[in-house]
Amino acid sequence: MTPAFLKLVWVEFRRHWTVTALIVPLLFLVIGSLMVFSPGPFNKTFNVGEKLYQLMVLLVPFTSAFFCVGLVSNDVKDGWLRTLLVRAIRREEYLLAKSLSALTSIWVAILFASTLPLIVGLIFMKLPIEFQVGEVLALYALFFCVSLLYVSILVFFSCWLPGVVNVVALMGWGIIAGALHAYVTFSLWDSSWAVFTEQFLFPSGFFDAVDAVRAQTHTPYTEIAWGMAALAFFSSLSFWSVNRIQVDKGSE
Repeated sequence: MTPAFLKLVWVEFRRHWTVTALIVPLLFLVIGSLMVFSPGPFNKTFNVGEKLYQLMVLLVPFTSAFFCVGLVSNDVKDGWLRTLLVRAIRREEYLLAKSLSALTSIWVAILFASTLPLIVGLIFMKLPIEFQVGEVLALYALFFCVSLLYVSILVFFSCWLPGVVNVVALMGWGIIAGALHAYVTFSLWDSSWAVFTEQFLFPSGFFDAVDAVRAQTHTPYTEIAWGMAALAFFSSLSFWSVNRIQVDKGSE
């Protein structure tokens, strides 16, 4: 990595942290604290892995959406991408720096909003503690992969869709895929073609791997492989798309 590239990553990282962006981690910290300290009727232990899962299911999608709104299209619209290209920054370098800065911002917010409540909970909750290091590390690693996949999808969408539409498109896709998954599960469970096709509705490999880790049924090699394939696919689409952008016309 050249000094110019690292400087670009730092510049993009700073551009993410507006006044609004500083408020969002604090908001999620409050929500995360309420989730950690809310006593469940059947909670007889403080299960760190389960609390972490509950936090990540909320934090990863929402922080990814927040920091990736119009990630590329806004730069095209306001002329920032054109300025970088004039300064001999290659499009691939721009896309990599943009994705890396967004991913870093996402995890700064996530770690702040999840780790602090968990640490405080470990200290002050008057319950027996369940803490499996392997499970916690696996959950962090898999949810990092989930966020990386979200960034790659949102970058791809943002190359073609203006403003917040990239986030709306991903949300709509997820909702439709979830509804179809429920329909197949309850109504077409005996149809082999429907069950097979359902796997391709949404790239859920990493989430399936998370479920396997929580259930401790098997080592999720297949699920991780599906997730990696989806990540490679959308990353390739992103790099192809950013080279198709006409900076004088934008994505609108």
